[in-house]
Amino acid sequence: MQSSYHFLPEDPTPGNRFRAYACYDFLPKDKTFLKRESNEYFQSKKYNYIDGGKIRKFHPICDQFLDNKLLKTLLAKDIALAQQLDVVNFDSTLELGLHQIRYAAKDTQPAYRNIASYEKTLSCSYAAWKC
Repeated sequence: MQSSYHFLPEDPTPGNRFRAYACYDFLPKDKTFLKRESNEYFQSKKYNYIDGGKIRKFHPICDQFLDNKLLKTLLAKDIALAQQLDVVNFDSTLELGLHQIRYAAKDTQPAYRNIASYEKTLSCSYAAWKC
């Protein structure tokens, strides 16, 4: 899992970031998540006034990372907690987005997170729910 961070492609947005992305749709009938073929990501300008309002495309997260037992356990516990607390609507509109990001400061160039992109979501460092 850790080695996959060294091979992340560079994020086209400035900030010395390297990123990959995966998105899943919730299937209420099966009570499971289905991985999307597309790696398009959209945020409104309301939540991200710098990069919002446009579709961004990221490289897919590698299967080695997605199939990792630790990640699967973390996701299962996060999903169970969200269900127990009833803070997320588990219906056909639910999306689970995984962002794998590495920041790399270089000499006089800092690595930074775009402070404009914080959303009101139930999130962890490995997953973000969009309700």
